[in-house]
Amino acid sequence: MLKRTLLTALAASGMLAFAASAQAAYLQLGTSNVSNATTTLSGSTVGSELVVKNSNGVSTNAFGLYGLLTATSPTVTVGAVRGANNATNARGYGVWGSQAGSGSGVYGFTPSGRGVWGNSTSGIGVRGSSSTGTGVYGTHAATTGTNPGVRGDTGSTAANAAGVYGLVSSSSPGANSAGVLGVNEGTGYDGVGVYGSQAGKGAGVYGTSAGTGVIGASSGYLRAGVYGTNPSGDGVRGYGDEGVAGYGGTDGVYGSGGLFGNGVRGVGGDGPGIYGTSDRTAIVGHVQSAAPYAGVWGKNDSSGFGVLAESKSGDAISATSASATGSGIYAEETGASGRAGWFQGSVYISGGCTGCAGAALKIDHPLDPAHKYLQHSTVVSPQMKDIYDGLVTTDAKGFATVTMPRWFQAVNRTFRYQLTIIGTGGWNARVVKEIAHNRFTIQTDTSAVKVSWQVTGIRHDRYANAHPVQVVVAKAKSDQGKYLYPELYGKPKTETIGYRKAPMLPDSPSQKH
Repeated sequence: MLKRTLLTALAASGMLAFAASAQAAYLQLGTSNVSNATTTLSGSTVGSELVVKNSNGVSTNAFGLYGLLTATSPTVTVGAVRGANNATNARGYGVWGSQAGSGSGVYGFTPSGRGVWGNSTSGIGVRGSSSTGTGVYGTHAATTGTNPGVRGDTGSTAANAAGVYGLVSSSSPGANSAGVLGVNEGTGYDGVGVYGSQAGKGAGVYGTSAGTGVIGASSGYLRAGVYGTNPSGDGVRGYGDEGVAGYGGTDGVYGSGGLFGNGVRGVGGDGPGIYGTSDRTAIVGHVQSAAPYAGVWGKNDSSGFGVLAESKSGDAISATSASATGSGIYAEETGASGRAGWFQGSVYISGGCTGCAGAALKIDHPLDPAHKYLQHSTVVSPQMKDIYDGLVTTDAKGFATVTMPRWFQAVNRTFRYQLTIIGTGGWNARVVKEIAHNRFTIQTDTSAVKVSWQVTGIRHDRYANAHPVQVVVAKAKSDQGKYLYPELYGKPKTETIGYRKAPMLPDSPSQKH
């Protein structure tokens, strides 16, 4: 009875007593209290050891529990409210905050420091988890400034250390799920969804996968799914079965290089350095600088092809030049015994062929085909001259008519004749009727004489009339003082017409990263 009366009196007077390190500290409710000693509340209750409730939901200063550190310049790391969990396993929390609706379980605020700070020597400093929402959410509410909504830092120098780490833990994730997702809701050209920066020579953004390491998509017209820029190195660099793969409605891969850089550079092992596929143009190279720079440049350090082209139904290579002095295709032989061009099969030339004289015939030598060639030179003329020849035998009266093809006179004019008697019969042969209706007549002084004949004609077909041979032609202004064969006149090779200085091909980049 006495004990019950004492407790009732304490409650009525608003006094609670707690044991505290050999002295008593008293907490009086409803007013301010001062104590310089630790107050301990111990127990083993199944629920909360101490419950503080506040039903006020209209005041912004209403708190269930409020801890205040009044020192304005503390010299050590201190906390207004601190929760500690002595568990040595992975269970339990130092501080637990919950909210029954869609608010925040834990809220931290500071004018310029860290709103919420988590620290761990080997585990996770701050962890957020949600069944259907966002595990950790950070926001930069101001419309100015460059501070991030979420920031991760690491001071580690170990390999694979990460400032921010995102993980999709499912082994069967849905389409387009991402360990780290960056979204920029800007409707203009400014801003990026994910931005990576590296202060040295490493990678700003690095992705690795058994599939695609980095994938970017854009629905904007003439915009890039992945955009990389580097004033002195590679804007985008990829390694893999396909180092960089691009798919686009306009350009699959578009690269722009600086003064001495490359728009697109590809390095392949056993596969191609650059591979393009398209319903139209697979790879386009564009350059605005003068020679020796090129829109597309291929280099092979071994015995293979610098550029390899193949087509199943069209032209493997199509080249055009709008320059009055340039060429659709320019090829130069720089080796001791190489060739500027090699064609395996027929060659069609619709226009003239300058410099085609020389060894026009080259075959395996009939008597020593394994070790020698047989070469013949062409026959040239200041006119478009055709040569026809044959054998004919005169009849019993000493006459023979030679019939030419039906198109003969449609192609030729101004005929020349040469007759040679073969054998011992007869001494004279002459043309008694010149060519008319595509035939001419020969007469010998005796019958049955075998005659070798040759006729030449000057072409007068429409192409020949439209493109007559100009025997002496002045060199173009840009070719004045230059030569087709400068070495024959004691001049250096650089004075060759159409000469281009051999370009300095860039060294192959290292594949280490």
